[in-house]
Amino acid sequence: MTARKSPAKPNTPNYLNIKDIGSSVKEMGSDMVKTTHQNVVSHWYHSDMDADLIVWRDEKQNIIKQQVNLLGQVIEWNIVDGLRTGFVVETEQKDSPNKEKEQAGFAGVNEVKFDRTPAAASVTQAIELIHFLKCISESDKDALSYNLKNAPKIASMEPGEFLKKFGRDHPGPIKGFWQKIIRRFFR
Repeated sequence: MTARKSPAKPNTPNYLNIKDIGSSVKEMGSDMVKTTHQNVVSHWYHSDMDADLIVWRDEKQNIIKQQVNLLGQVIEWNIVDGLRTGFVVETEQKDSPNKEKEQAGFAGVNEVKFDRTPAAASVTQAIELIHFLKCISESDKDALSYNLKNAPKIASMEPGEFLKKFGRDHPGPIKGFWQKIIRRFFR
């Protein structure tokens, strides 16, 4: 009995395998940025297959900004501006004063050129990439995907909803002018 050979499959290259890319993403590090009002923590996730995810959280653990970089495409959401997409453009610096940096490969500058309107295909790829990540929780995947699908912004939130999500839990004592007024009239 002879073994049957399966029909030959066409030899088509697979240029973009989101599942493989997403599965290869690993957490690289985190950093805290101190602002005047609160501390923001950023988490960086990276794949050697040309993909990055950066997530910024406020002190209440709300995602306030996220950026997916996938093969030169940029898919970014933040609570103020909403959703935008674009691509990375590398420009060369002419007449660079530091020849050592040029020889080491630091001569170019990366700049993001954002699209006028978000590119739906890029957003879909970013959501798919997030789906295949193994390094973050399912609830974080849901939150990241929600932000890309629905693009919530502060401007479209009800004031009560905004304060519940982003407001301070325990406001401090009333200070300054208003404290003096309250003391004087409500003793």
